Amino acid sequence: MKKVVLLTAVILLSTAGLAQAQEAELHGVVDMTYLSSYIWRGFDMYPEGHSALQSSIDIDWYGTGFGTTLFWSRAVGSGFENTEWLNTTLYYGNRILEGETYATNYRVGWTYYNFPDQPRRGGSVINGGDMQEFFAALAWPEICPMGVVPSYIIVCMWPAQSKYLRT
Repeated sequence: MKKVVLLTAVILLSTAGLAQAQEAELHGVVDMTYLSSYIWRGFDMYPEGHSALQSSIDIDWYGTGFGTTLFWSRAVGSGFENTEWLNTTLYYGNRILEGETYATNYRVGWTYYNFPDQPRRGGSVINGGDMQEFFAALAWPEICPMGVVPSYIIVCMWPAQSKYLRT
């Protein structure tokens, strides 16, 4: 039953997206950022005051709500040569209750965290090994009049394991 509901949702979202795609253009954002310290979900990814260089490419597929992001992070200092990571994210985002106080922006997606210099085994982003995650992000941009945007993100992360890739 769950597969039927998921398949139906994907088909409906894809149909709406294809109709919009005929009128829209392909858009993207390229970004390069220098961070004096990289704190990710409460963890200092490059401790002892090391900085990071990050770049990303975010592609919006013709205004359909579907998108792809490629993200790369690397420490600027030495001693972190094995901590380079590449993320690939596939997502769908949109807005509901447009024009209302409770207008909600949402984005759901999947991310693969690839550590090219780490062994291909399950682990965590902190101690090595490729990971995957499913996420859902919600934001309410109209609810606070002073520019504060409450938001909430739900993440489910698991090791990217395969019986064929174990070391």
